Amino acid sequence: MDALAIITRLEAILTEERAAIARLDGTRVTALADEKKRLAVALEGRPTDERSQVAVQLKRLVRDLRINGVLITQARAILIEAIFGPSVTIPQLARANGRWTASRPPRHLSIRG
Repeated sequence: MDALAIITRLEAILTEERAAIARLDGTRVTALADEKKRLAVALEGRPTDERSQVAVQLKRLVRDLRINGVLITQARAILIEAIFGPSVTIPQLARANGRWTASRPPRHLSIRG
C-alpha cells in the first residue's frame, strides 16, 4: 500500500470515526483507533520521498486528526457531566474495581477540626 492509498484510507476512517463519536459508539471508535494506529505505522514505514509527495494531504490529515481528537474529548466531557453531574471534572474521577466513581471535593470547610 503506497502513501497516498494509506492517507486515503485514513481520511475515510476519520469520517467514519466522526459518525461513531456522534453516535457515542465507543466500541467502534476504539476499533477505528486500532486501525488508524496500524495505518500510521505503515505510513511511517514508507520512503521519505514518497511521503514528501503527499505533504499537502498529510497536512490536511493532521488537521482532521486534531479535530477528531477534540470531538472525542468533548464527547467524553459531556458524558461525564451527564453521568456524574456538572460539578465533577475529569481529574476528580477515580477508577476502582473497574468502575468509574466521582470523588467530589468537600462543599463546606469545617472550622471545628
